[in-house]
Amino acid sequence: LKTKVTEVSTQNEDLKKKVTVGSALRAVNVQVVGLTSRGKEKEGELKNRRVDQLKVSYILPSNPLASQDNKEVYMRIMDPDGAVLNDMAKGGTLKYANQELGYSVKQKVAYTNNDQQVDMYYKKEQSFKSGKYDVELFSEGFKIGKGSFVVK
Repeated sequence: LKTKVTEVSTQNEDLKKKVTVGSALRAVNVQVVGLTSRGKEKEGELKNRRVDQLKVSYILPSNPLASQDNKEVYMRIMDPDGAVLNDMAKGGTLKYANQELGYSVKQKVAYTNNDQQVDMYYKKEQSFKSGKYDVELFSEGFKIGKGSFVVK
């Protein structure tokens, strides 16, 4: 009887892990555009002096296993050298894969499970270096999406 209980407990733990992984959000069609101080959108290669802030847009596809509630989405923006753009007033650290990672900005998203479009903004605090920047999105301990952009 003890072996049967242990076996069932192990199966339950495996199923919990699978449901947790299955219920993770995903961010698709991650796009980054630059916004000027007047709010005009600039796509493609961005010019440092013309960009006042970044707008990162993505879609959260429906997932029947995910609960419909407020989700914290963390955005990491990494410069060409791999350093995270992190102003402690807006950013902080998050736990991912047993590590503490710095993030650039976080946002609460009311997840509605209907392929919703989400926009996140990052106001530039200092000049961007020339090169390719990577953007990573995290929620509930999972990396849910990534994108990139180039600054001239």
